[in-house]
Amino acid sequence: MRFLKNISLIIFAFFISEQGFASNKIVDNSTLRHKIMTGYQGWHRVPNDGSNQGWVHHSKNMHEINAELLAIDFWPDTSEFALEDKCEVPDMYFPDGSIAYLVSEYNPNIVKKHFEWMRDYDIDGAFLQVFVSGCEGGRLEHGFESRRKVMDNVRMAAKNAGRVWAVSFDIQDLVQTPIEEVYEVMIEEWKRVVDAGFTKEKTYLHEDGLPVVQIWGYFYGSVLNTLNIEYVNKISDFFANDPKYKAFLCIGGDWAWLGVKDKEWTETYERYQCFSPWNAGHTYTDKDSKKWSQNFYWKEQKRFCEDNDIIYMPTVNPGISIMNISQNYDKSAQIVRHKGEFLWRQLYEASKVGLDSLYIAMFDEIDEGTAVYKISPQTPIGTTMFDTEGMPSDWYLRLIRYAATYIRQGEEIPHREMPKNP
Repeated sequence: MRFLKNISLIIFAFFISEQGFASNKIVDNSTLRHKIMTGYQGWHRVPNDGSNQGWVHHSKNMHEINAELLAIDFWPDTSEFALEDKCEVPDMYFPDGSIAYLVSEYNPNIVKKHFEWMRDYDIDGAFLQVFVSGCEGGRLEHGFESRRKVMDNVRMAAKNAGRVWAVSFDIQDLVQTPIEEVYEVMIEEWKRVVDAGFTKEKTYLHEDGLPVVQIWGYFYGSVLNTLNIEYVNKISDFFANDPKYKAFLCIGGDWAWLGVKDKEWTETYERYQCFSPWNAGHTYTDKDSKKWSQNFYWKEQKRFCEDNDIIYMPTVNPGISIMNISQNYDKSAQIVRHKGEFLWRQLYEASKVGLDSLYIAMFDEIDEGTAVYKISPQTPIGTTMFDTEGMPSDWYLRLIRYAATYIRQGEEIPHREMPKNP
């Protein structure tokens, strides 16, 4: 009896261990399907991180930071980081008297923790944002070495946490740059990534045996870049046909892409291999003057993608705010989070439509108010910022984790109401 009892205890302990570490399992890098991915900016810096970029993306002045110069609308929760990995913000304190700290993704320990959060909350991995304007040869290339350091940090962090990652080239906001220059800079950076062997690593995301690459900024008629149909096709041809640098091409762009009437553009859609419509900012207002995400087009776009063997990976977001970074802030442009309800409704609708892949925008974008990572429940004294509305610092990660199991299986979440304790 004692033997059988001991065996039972061992089996029970094993079961609990397996259940407890379910999210720690290594993510399959051979497919993009059934993935919950997030966008990772990795662009925040602090003076003591070694990058020599000061307070970039935390402040409107890289050399100085104060309440008036803040470029962020949410304060990150830095409680889990070692003191030596944090930077004290001069003359900023929380209401409880504690010192306000910020951190930098130039520091590998910070990125390591971020990817551990992805693991712990069942996010499969990240698309690392690589801004073409900041690559070597781009008009803002002065920071390209810093960005490449972040890529190395992401590679190591993904390996540590058993997550996957892929490059996402951002070509938005390139109105001052000729498209042929954008193309050349982007292709050269992709060649560097491939030649360095990054895409052969077990953490780099693949589909159909090819490394995945995303290009963000396919917005028809956009005034923010010079993309035209000639280069849309040239980009597709390169990644489809180059014998050495061939890749599985994902496109990020306009939520209304299927409504474009330009035949030349619409004929290119069937050449896409994965599409992520950018949904942030596309809302409707209810009778109580609250904004909610517009998702009515998901069903039609999903059907089109299935008919054309395109992976459909729409974006969801927790809300938007550009209060501190904007020079002429318009409060009406803000999309309130409603204690997580704004994100939850998107997650529920995604499951209702039967989506099995999602792009979470974004993981760490506290300066545009779309960050889903851990946010400080309190804000420093004297600052004008948003807090967690009384919710836990990891609330948005918890909502994503709760919904992920259903969405990966293409199953509907069994209740419309946001869970009270996900």
